[in-house]
Amino acid sequence: MNDVSLKVVEKFCYLGSNVTASGSFVSELDARIGKAASTLGKLRSRVWANQHLSIHVKIRVYVACVLSMLLYGCETWPTCRYQKRLNAFHFRCLRSILGVSWRDHIPNTTMMERTGAPDIFSP
Repeated sequence: MNDVSLKVVEKFCYLGSNVTASGSFVSELDARIGKAASTLGKLRSRVWANQHLSIHVKIRVYVACVLSMLLYGCETWPTCRYQKRLNAFHFRCLRSILGVSWRDHIPNTTMMERTGAPDIFSP
């Protein structure tokens, strides 16, 4: 355009999503998990550690702020390929919100029942 050539790049950010020349979603998934983890950390002292908020309210904040950040643009991902990583992050967040350690050996199904959090892969 106007005799200006465009530079060829391997990766760029478009509308908040990382696009790579190879079409790989690994960098996008890493970026989404990083952004969601950052949001989770920022809410730690004001929401997750607040004894006056119910679990129901905390989970609603989690869904609105953290899950929406994690799953932004996921409609274009081959999710079945990355489902294990997304689920692992999801349950790590739920355990963090409840203050439950992985050493407590509480199954993920029990975590879902305790929190009432949505399954991120249900239709």
